[in-house]
Amino acid sequence: AKVEEAAGEGTEEQQRMQADIAELKERRQAHEESVRLAEARVEERAIKVTECEQVLADILAELENGEQGDLHREVRELTQEANRYRAELSAAHKEATTNIALVTSLQ
Repeated sequence: AKVEEAAGEGTEEQQRMQADIAELKERRQAHEESVRLAEARVEERAIKVTECEQVLADILAELENGEQGDLHREVRELTQEANRYRAELSAAHKEATTNIALVTSLQ
């Protein structure tokens, strides 16, 4: 009877361990997906920063050629937009770094 009881406890323990392993695998997959999404956001923000910088360069070239008008206002607005994207890029990069650390800790 004790042998059967011990065998039953071993089976229960094995089932709990398998459930724990399955849960860890699910958590790891969720974190890996989060990393992929964060990396995509980083890439998207980097593209936006590059686009803003190009527009700013074009506007500055126009300013140098004497075309003033509303360009000063546009430069300020685009500079603010570029700064906002840089801040978002930084936040997305920090999130990706955190998620990578979490995935690494689950391995």
